[in-house]
Amino acid sequence: MRSLRAQLTALYLAFFTLLFAVFSVFLYGELARSLASHVDGRLASEADTAAVLFPDELHEMQGDELRAAREVISELQLHGDAVTIRKDGQILATSQRGALDVRVRRATRAVQGYVQRVLHSADSQQARANVTLAREVLEGAPRVVRKSSVPGRTVSVAVSSSGGVKSREKTVWSWPTLSERVIEEWK
Repeated sequence: MRSLRAQLTALYLAFFTLLFAVFSVFLYGELARSLASHVDGRLASEADTAAVLFPDELHEMQGDELRAAREVISELQLHGDAVTIRKDGQILATSQRGALDVRVRRATRAVQGYVQRVLHSADSQQARANVTLAREVLEGAPRVVRKSSVPGRTVSVAVSSSGGVKSREKTVWSWPTLSERVIEEWK
């Protein structure tokens, strides 16, 4: 390299590459330390909460450690963390599967109840269970209210007996023509 420009460009390139690398290593280290301290603090907070709740739950459950540990786990508001309560190496309760299992069991029981209602209704009407019958049993027979705001065009709302409103505006029943859409947007 004979020219001064080429030498300065190479020197600047090496300097800024080194500066960028040092800054990147520093930033990575600071972010890793900050994240680790945040996670440690959150875990310590959840452990402290569990430690405070456990004696109260143990007293409520008349000394039953297993039920008290499960109750503590269910009362903790976990944000994706896993908490395990142990005694002498034995796991009393864990949140890894517990919270999901409870929700899955509740949802399964609810769906089974709905299916039983539909099947019982089908048996009493001596009809086959189908989607229409299920909607009538679970949502009630819909009442349709029709209003006309524009001549030749109707707006209808289906109201179920359970109180929910099913608007035709939110369901695409038929695609409007381009002229109808342009006129509606023009207003």
